[in-house]
Formats: sequence, structure tokens, C-alpha cells
Amino acid sequence: MAAVRKNGPPRRVLARTVRITPGGIVFPVLNRGMGRQLLCGKPDDFEAFEEIVAETLDKYSMRICVTSP
Repeated sequence: MAAVRKNGPPRRVLARTVRITPGGIVFPVLNRGMGRQLLCGKPDDFEAFEEIVAETLDKYSMRICVTSP
């Protein structure tokens, strides 16, 4: 899979391996794009992200301790 870059040739990006995490463990989740780019460029983007998180919480049981735009 090649990542789209503004300048220069495409960069190869390897897919992450599947993570299996047992219940009851706290771990950080970062909401960033590839190359540490911001995921939410506009306030509407973050609102859409929050809606997806809410839909996920309706489907799966988990706790979210902190969020920030």
C-alpha cells in the first residue's frame, strides 16, 4: 500500500498487525492520521469523529476516559 504524499514519490506503508487485548486493561488510543497528521482539520470533522465513537459505544462495551480535538 502506498501513502499519498504532496511532494516526492509515494511512501510504502505496512499494515498494522491485529491486536488482541484482554478486557479490563487500559491503553491509549491516538486519533492521528498517517505521518502524525491531524485527523480532524475542522470542528465538523471532530464532531463526525465523536458521532462514530458514540455509535461504537452503543455496539461495544468500553470506557473512554479522555478525548480532545
